[in-house]
Amino acid sequence: MNYFDRPTSKELLDVVNFYINEVLKNPKDLNSFKIKISLNILNIVRRENSLRENISDDFLELGRVITGKEEFSVSDISNLIKNDEIKIDDSKLIDFLYRLSKEKIKVDNPKY
Repeated sequence: MNYFDRPTSKELLDVVNFYINEVLKNPKDLNSFKIKISLNILNIVRRENSLRENISDDFLELGRVITGKEEFSVSDISNLIKNDEIKIDDSKLIDFLYRLSKEKIKVDNPKY
């Protein structure tokens, strides 16, 4: 299960790939700001990949309880909320979303 939002790792790596190819075509256009962005993107993808298994393990049981399904997706949970099948003040849902948000912040901004 992928708990991470967009942009996906693939999309992020595509941007880095695009920039590197642009620099290779015209090395005079080397831009230190874009290099820093590219390095940040690579670090985000690295953290996302290293945390993916832990996040999946941590949230799998909570998601099963919330959805009542063995296999579920975040969109399943979204649909339950949208269709009023689960209330937004449900303690298990709040715990799931709170913990998931904290894990996402660790990926995007680990010093936060």
